[in-house]
Amino acid sequence: MFKSNIQFFARYLTVLGAFASAQCFAEVKLPLTFNIVTSDDFTYEKTYVLHTQIYRLPANQQQVLWPDIIEVGVFEQSMREQDNYVQLELSADNYCARFFVDTNANQQLDVSSLGIPLEPVGFATNPNLTFGEPSPTQACFNLQSGQELTVKLKEKKAKRRFKP
Repeated sequence: MFKSNIQFFARYLTVLGAFASAQCFAEVKLPLTFNIVTSDDFTYEKTYVLHTQIYRLPANQQQVLWPDIIEVGVFEQSMREQDNYVQLELSADNYCARFFVDTNANQQLDVSSLGIPLEPVGFATNPNLTFGEPSPTQACFNLQSGQELTVKLKEKKAKRRFKP
């Protein structure tokens, strides 16, 4: 009787330990909201699709390129004239986020031969887009708790023509 109680207690502790370690290693998902803002001159001629691309930045790397980082998810939703929010749940880590409005419905961000986006585009940290697409480290943010980020979509400005 005493031996069976010890065996039962040992099995109980083993199961309890496995359950406790599984709970400790379970990823906690944190709420993340992006408020997508367009420029005043963006016109809604039709219903557009907002593409959201989320990437995880590799640890301990200072310079990385977009093809080198891990894609966490790609999301699409209809773009509205007001209240464009992207709501996600991600584990704590370093992420990059890229957004674009697909104005010609070809499922990709169109860029010029110089790498300058031809469609409205935005990144999580709102970096300068004068010289084309920023590096992933320029568009990176650290998610440690639930947060809301505002992303400004920018589009290529028409060249000004000066009359003599």
